[in-house]
Amino acid sequence: MATSSTNALLNSTPESEVNYSNTFFCGDSTRFRGILVENILRNSFKSNIPNDSYNADRMEFSRGPNAIRVNGSSTTGGINRTTAKALLQDKNRVLFRTDQYGTLRGELDVNRKIIEGQLSARFIALREEGKTWREPVGLKDQTRYYGAIKWKPVPRVTVDVTAENIDWARSLKNPYRVVDRVTPFLNGPRTGRISNSSG
Repeated sequence: MATSSTNALLNSTPESEVNYSNTFFCGDSTRFRGILVENILRNSFKSNIPNDSYNADRMEFSRGPNAIRVNGSSTTGGINRTTAKALLQDKNRVLFRTDQYGTLRGELDVNRKIIEGQLSARFIALREEGKTWREPVGLKDQTRYYGAIKWKPVPRVTVDVTAENIDWARSLKNPYRVVDRVTPFLNGPRTGRISNSSG
């Protein structure tokens, strides 16, 4: 699928839905079969890092009690995203996307083997200027850098190390108008006051 976020993927998954919130980082809630899911995992560990497809190898959706087999999940369900690892081969990938709203998105993925069959390194970069039909609501600008190293000293031992740097900005979706109900109360007539004056 040509999608770059977990939310977009969930909207196309049966028996799941996303409720968008006004929180800054990643407060959008997910429901499986109408039940709130609070277990968003990254490599089987709980994480609040916003998900994106640029460095994802696999997405796993567990709906219902079977999710307890995944680390940190509960019987309501869970989402696990596996990030990319370095490969023991040379690989290059360049991707550019745009849409009818003016979104610009570019990805660069470079993997190099350093020692044949033993050591390799991978670098992935993302730059996105996201726009929607409702400006300025829904804008999302992000720049990400992701690195991975694989070391295989002996045939049965593999060490994988990953790191990521994120510069992320998002304009919040707020469907509610701001209403000041305090000022009219303070400026309104006072009723029911108790007078302590003695005559």
